[in-house]
Amino acid sequence: MDKRTWQAMTTGSVDLPQRQVHAGTWFRLIRTIIDEMGISLSECTANRLIRRIWKDAGHPVWAGYRRWQTFEDYPLDVQGRLLEGAATAIHLLESGTIAGLGKDAALFLPPI
Repeated sequence: MDKRTWQAMTTGSVDLPQRQVHAGTWFRLIRTIIDEMGISLSECTANRLIRRIWKDAGHPVWAGYRRWQTFEDYPLDVQGRLLEGAATAIHLLESGTIAGLGKDAALFLPPI
């Protein structure tokens, strides 16, 4: 378990670079990142961005699983790869390597 998820579970909030967020917001952010990274590339304007994240995570696109389903229904090994992909996306956002397209992506940018 990463330190932010642990912080969410033990304190009810998470310290992000821009501000502190409620644990529920943290879990929704993670779920949104996972859902966005599993979107069909033909339907996605961020096609190259998604491919870049998966490449940096060291996994094939969609964590190697071609059929979308809810996170909980994936096999445990695929769930692990999806979480690694989400962690990679967050790291790339925080380092400024990629620019997030959603409004909540700013939560991961360094303070101004």
